[in-house]
Amino acid sequence: MNPVNSSLPSGAAIEIAASGDAGYLRETADTTRVGTGRGLSWEDAAGERGAAGALTRAIDSVKAFAKAHIRRIAHARQLSCVWMSPGLKDATHVAVVPVYNEALRLEALLDHYRRLGIDEFIIVDNRSTDGLAALLEGRPGVSYFYADGEYRSARFGIDWVNAILSKHCRQKWILYVDADEFLVFPHSDVKSIRMLTDHFERTGQQSMNVLMLDMYSERAPEDNLCAPGVDPVNVCPLYDSSGYNAYFDPCTRTTWIKGGVRGRTYFADDVWKGPALNKTVLVRWRRHYAFLKSTHEVWPYRLNAPAARTGGKVSGALLHYKFLGDMNLRLNSAALRQQHTSEYDAYTSASGARAESPNFVGPSTAHYESWRSLLRDGLIVSDGQWS
Repeated sequence: MNPVNSSLPSGAAIEIAASGDAGYLRETADTTRVGTGRGLSWEDAAGERGAAGALTRAIDSVKAFAKAHIRRIAHARQLSCVWMSPGLKDATHVAVVPVYNEALRLEALLDHYRRLGIDEFIIVDNRSTDGLAALLEGRPGVSYFYADGEYRSARFGIDWVNAILSKHCRQKWILYVDADEFLVFPHSDVKSIRMLTDHFERTGQQSMNVLMLDMYSERAPEDNLCAPGVDPVNVCPLYDSSGYNAYFDPCTRTTWIKGGVRGRTYFADDVWKGPALNKTVLVRWRRHYAFLKSTHEVWPYRLNAPAARTGGKVSGALLHYKFLGDMNLRLNSAALRQQHTSEYDAYTSASGARAESPNFVGPSTAHYESWRSLLRDGLIVSDGQWS
């Protein structure tokens, strides 16, 4: 992914021919690092994987494919479909959202994505206790799956999502987001996601990269109170316009991005210990596709570096509302469930209490007005045909 530049350089390619399903194990791997752009500081961090030869990359691809689908099949038994929306079968644009105790956030989330033109929603609930099922029951366009398993052992829900997508979302455009992630893209205020994917169909772009932008305010997180149904951008309108570090892994064709506000506050000593901000969330799905590391990495690897046959690439951003008033509650819940990554240790002290909130506002702080703010800062890109 490159949220700044509109094209990727061409490089060496490898082909892994496979029989059946139109040769779906066919892969390409670019050995050239993605170019430099505004807002990103590039590092040569690919290491041995970057220096690996074609055969090594081919073996890596096959192993990733096999592992993802073995896990998908193994964890599918933990899923039960509580109810299925009758519109899911014929829907062309579906959002899948894994949740745990997200009843307060879902109203705003559903409103946002319905405005963007999402047809149907698949909610994957991992043992919520906040009445979420009752809130969703009877909602048109919402399918509800219950996942009765450990979030961490299911690779933080990825295995459940892959199982659902493989069975119910073939040949659909799928959007895989968390409940606190709101997608924006160039002209998303006047153009729908269907118009965007129609553009992708014409240009040959099969997926879309996004940069996850942590949104914050001048206040401490506990003071960012957001009522149900309220657009959280009204509460947390600030973001970092620069300060993102990136490197390109030619083995998986993934551009890893870290930094931003969490990088300069919680992970100032080593930004690479912080959360990954690169995501590939919008994909024209096929049965054999798979998410590998949440939405940070996808199989086939070419989906991690989408390119258009004609024109330039279009990318977007996920406005990420982690720093709302319920942050402490969510951190305590994550600690009790022991279901999240070691990254969460940075937000709490050794005693388990919340670490003191840093001052988020800094030299790179900018006020979000619309997608135009992000295009101005070089954090998303658009081509002339889409514009």
